[in-house]
Amino acid sequence: MSTNDIGNISQRLKQMQQQQATQSTQDDSATIDVFSTGDVGAKVSLVADENNSLFTKTNLIQDTKTTGDKTIPTDKDKPLPNEFEKYSSNPNDIAALKSLTPEQLENAKQFTSTKMLAQNIAQIVQIFDKDQCAKLKQKVDEITEYIGGDKNTFAVVLGRDKYDTKTFNLNALGLTFNLTTEILDENLDVRSIEKTEEFQKKDGEKYRMQEAYDLKNNTISKTRYEYDKESKMPYVTYEIRSKVNEDGTMISREYTRPSDVKGVRTVDILTEDGLKEVSSAKQKKNGKVKVQKDMESLDGTRTQYKYKDDPKGDRYLHYKITDKEGKVLMDNKKTFTVVSDNEFKSTFNDKSYSMKIVDNKLTVVDDKDSKRTATFDLGEVKGDSEKLITTLKHLSGDELLEMSETVKNFEGMTNELESYFNGVDKSLHSGDNLFVVLHELGHAKDFKNVDATNSITIYKTVDNLISQRTVRYLQ
Repeated sequence: MSTNDIGNISQRLKQMQQQQATQSTQDDSATIDVFSTGDVGAKVSLVADENNSLFTKTNLIQDTKTTGDKTIPTDKDKPLPNEFEKYSSNPNDIAALKSLTPEQLENAKQFTSTKMLAQNIAQIVQIFDKDQCAKLKQKVDEITEYIGGDKNTFAVVLGRDKYDTKTFNLNALGLTFNLTTEILDENLDVRSIEKTEEFQKKDGEKYRMQEAYDLKNNTISKTRYEYDKESKMPYVTYEIRSKVNEDGTMISREYTRPSDVKGVRTVDILTEDGLKEVSSAKQKKNGKVKVQKDMESLDGTRTQYKYKDDPKGDRYLHYKITDKEGKVLMDNKKTFTVVSDNEFKSTFNDKSYSMKIVDNKLTVVDDKDSKRTATFDLGEVKGDSEKLITTLKHLSGDELLEMSETVKNFEGMTNELESYFNGVDKSLHSGDNLFVVLHELGHAKDFKNVDATNSITIYKTVDNLISQRTVRYLQ
């Protein structure tokens, strides 16, 4: 992505912002060049195979509160107007449309020329007023035109964002499995835009390209995803993220790419001050690994990270955080030493731990407090047990003690990319990858005092935890 590309895109985004600000003064025939794009998480199960690798579920609009129209619904025995003829073969579509009032049905007619689904249209006209529907219709026309018009559009669906219920996702699914989405705010103005396309190589392998444009923060990103051969799940391989000014000039460009170490990315940032290496991971011919990160937040907080390990299993970690004045906020050092196949030592700042495996049981003891101890029966690990046991044997003492307090059951997995923690039965499912297991341990710690039996118990326990911490803070 060149500087000229960034400038051209920024100018198009700026035109969109200006158009949105003056939309109320333009006539209905006005058109703009909308740079609409796609959301990987869009709910398109109504218009595509849910198992297609490009799509996962989010929420369609669920609430169908009327906009104040008190008129009685359309007579269910009366035929629908001719404009709705193309929906006549689907009983559910007919039922949804006949549930509308005459005024809502009249408002729905404008969407019959689009690729929107009848049930989605019925929801829309019950939620939005006449002017909002007209504005939304314009957005639908624009996003359809962007992906090549009706001939290249399979369907357009409006969904409510799963995480921010005040915003909406306008999703356009193309016939070539490309997904385009505009993120609309509560006023139906575009706030961010994305486009995702899936391609297939000559050898049959698929990959995905995603472009995203954030109008609020003036950022532009382009990301490439490959698919894991075993799990078929997508993972990021390359990404370019640019921060631009209103005039399109570049403030910074962040480039992410694979490193020598699996699961760790190399990240460089280019600014007017030059190129800075933010994250790097290298593996020498002798097998030794070195990972370094030097990150600075917008408020000046600096995070420095250094990790080393060798084929024997010994490792070293130094994690330091300072504020913009250089004051040390955190400075942690950890080591792990392999004494033998069944004996290990670790340190965490001024603390030390001893670990031993006897009769297939892994025991950890705090060297300064023998009462702090835990034992894991490795024979009870389910699934591909050897994969997970290999990692458990290389956890440090403090990590094992945390695990004993948060995890009750273990299951080994062949593919660590499918790892997860189940908060209901406190079970950890993972494989032979230290970084991944520590990631899942983080989730386990989050659920330590949470009853995840169902959504009600989750909300109750989380609410109680927040209340308790608030009281302690105020005291």
